[in-house]
Amino acid sequence: MLPEFKYHPDPLGTEMFRQDEPKTCCCCGMQTDIWYDGPFDGDWLNPAFDRNADEHEYEKMDYVCPDCIADGSAAKKFLCVFTDCNLVGEKPADESAKDEWRHRTPGYYSWQEPLWYTHCGDYCEFLGSVGWKEIEEMGLEDEIADTYDEDVNGFGFSFVREGTYKHGHVQCFLFRCRHCGKHFITVDPD
Repeated sequence: MLPEFKYHPDPLGTEMFRQDEPKTCCCCGMQTDIWYDGPFDGDWLNPAFDRNADEHEYEKMDYVCPDCIADGSAAKKFLCVFTDCNLVGEKPADESAKDEWRHRTPGYYSWQEPLWYTHCGDYCEFLGSVGWKEIEEMGLEDEIADTYDEDVNGFGFSFVREGTYKHGHVQCFLFRCRHCGKHFITVDPD
């Protein structure tokens, strides 16, 4: 069973965790049949990170269990962040939310620099890759038309309707506000 990730509610569904034969978590040393398969970056802004210190040489971060991400122990041990994205929307005010988003939330892969939506003073939930077909299947066409920001995405809305495909050369990433429930997309071309 996965722990709750407030800003990434279904990381198995978004394929940022894999499930297979048990592996040993490189953080806690426990056996896990679910491990992280998403991005992470060294936390260069962390003043405790000494790039020349032997004890902080890049340890191989293979098979991190979900619990070690959720409780922050993986970020602390490996001095890394899992979400190193540019924010789109209003800046969240709560520093503890920023810490949870950066150090205890699975990230996602994108072709371009990843973007993460914020709304109602908080980080939105990342729901995964979609194309226009999936947006229609979810009945979100009108809502996405209202919330779409051409300045953020760099593409006209008609292009989104006609040229985006889940996991395609041009895909969208879907976000949902945790407070008001509005949906937003970012466009990601290869």
